[in-house]
Amino acid sequence: WMGGTPPLGYDPPVGDSRALIVNTSEAETVRTIFRAYLSFGSVHALERHLRARGIRSKRWTTMKGRTVGGSPFHRGALFHLLRNRTYLGMIVHKGMAHPGMHPAIVDAELFEAVQAKLDANCRRRAEHRAHNPRAPLAGRIFDADGNPMSPTVAHGKSGRTYRYYVSTPLQQGCHR
Repeated sequence: WMGGTPPLGYDPPVGDSRALIVNTSEAETVRTIFRAYLSFGSVHALERHLRARGIRSKRWTTMKGRTVGGSPFHRGALFHLLRNRTYLGMIVHKGMAHPGMHPAIVDAELFEAVQAKLDANCRRRAEHRAHNPRAPLAGRIFDADGNPMSPTVAHGKSGRTYRYYVSTPLQQGCHR
């Protein structure tokens, strides 16, 4: 482990060791997230499920004593978690996966099943987008803080549909 925030399911190395240490309760949470994604088949549904059960991101204390994390999962964090090869006992450096010194907490069969489901959903979404180009600027415009702008709609009294873009944190109910 080369440093940084340890992923959910692991604690940072101790002493001169460079190997992540398995946090057993968090590791079970990670396995639960992987299994739940397979049963729901949707990151949106998984996000709602985790919020309803009060499952939150890793909470940890920095070297300066500041507490970080412990917030509800958002879609981006869930996509990152579900794609993270660290859970297979691997370390990724410059796009290449290498065997890590830490033990895996998700078995390869479960990890690959999740990857296949994510890939299938990604393809289906890309096909839908190609046949329904109603939001041509999606993924291409950002607000003043660098957050992506997401397409949304409103319906007027006459039934007319108004399409516009909103900053993603505002859509998710996050206010600064």
